[in-house]
Amino acid sequence: MRKMLFLCGVMVLLSGCLSTSEYYGQGELKDSSQLKQKYLKQVSFTYYWGKTASRYTAFAVDPNGQKTGVGRDMSPSAAANSALVQCGEECKLFSEMHEVVWREFHKAAEYNRYKEIIEAYEDIELRYFKDYEFVIGEVQQVELTNNYFPSLLKQKKDRRWVIALSPDGQSYFKFQHLNYLRDWRWRNAKKITLAACNAISGRDDCVIYAENEKIYE
Repeated sequence: MRKMLFLCGVMVLLSGCLSTSEYYGQGELKDSSQLKQKYLKQVSFTYYWGKTASRYTAFAVDPNGQKTGVGRDMSPSAAANSALVQCGEECKLFSEMHEVVWREFHKAAEYNRYKEIIEAYEDIELRYFKDYEFVIGEVQQVELTNNYFPSLLKQKKDRRWVIALSPDGQSYFKFQHLNYLRDWRWRNAKKITLAACNAISGRDDCVIYAENEKIYE
């Protein structure tokens, strides 16, 4: 019942004239690898589909950074509403149009920089693991073993996956491509994957490790 009241309250208020700033998060927020990956995923999809695919975007999180919600729509309030409802009770807006709006978040500048790096994805050179060999770190190996390769077994035939790794042994980013889109979008998907991985590593050193089952060794 409490959850229903929360959802109704969000929908009623956002359908009115109140600014979405009423729903900005404030105070302590735990930074985590999961938060980074999910934030970068929604930024990446915006550029993958094209900047005009949806005029407004919103990203909501709970104070622990575990639950998240994404909204993309033709108005700020509709995008915010979608993100908050998808995220659930106790969630607040973390970003709008990919700019961090969570007040007092100590890594806001770092996350805003992630957006700038992905925006410049078109200038990235496609680089592959076989040409830049390094030892894969434990964090990266766990991601490959537990998430990336198992996801290939469950994926639909009209989709492809790509994953990039950094020589730092920890940073990675994976992205999903829809096969019915043109080949140039597949190139964009790979460049965006590299850009997002670079954003996480903080260095321009990520390389594509695998495309679906194909591993560059």
